[in-house]
Amino acid sequence: MYRVHLQILLVCGLIVFATPSLAFNWLFLSDSPISYMSDEDFDALRASVRKTLDTGSDGETVTWHSESSDASAEIVPINTFIFEGQTCREIRLATEAAGRSGIAGHSVCKNADGNWRVRPE
Repeated sequence: MYRVHLQILLVCGLIVFATPSLAFNWLFLSDSPISYMSDEDFDALRASVRKTLDTGSDGETVTWHSESSDASAEIVPINTFIFEGQTCREIRLATEAAGRSGIAGHSVCKNADGNWRVRPE
C-alpha cells in the first residue's frame, strides 16, 4: 500500500512540476503511461493540468489528447480547500499511452509565486 501511495504522489508531482527528462529517469515509472509519452506530449499534458488546476471547477472532467500520438488523459479537480493560507486542490489524473493506463491522485497547493506543489502530508 505504501508503494502505491508513493507512486501516486510522485506521478502527480511529475505531471505538474517536473521536466520530461526527470520523469523518464524514474525507474518505477518505466511501465507507466507517462514513460511512453514524448517530451512534447508530457509538456502539453503538464500545461493542461496546470490550466485545469488554475481554472477548472471541482468535479469537472477535462480531457486532454495528444496531437501527435495516442496519449490522452482525464484531469478531474475533486476538491478545492485552503491549507496554511494556500489554495489547494485534490486532483485525479487518469493517463493512457502506448496501451497502458494509470490513475493517480493527490493534493497540491498553489504557493506565493503561483506554482502548484504537492501538499506535504
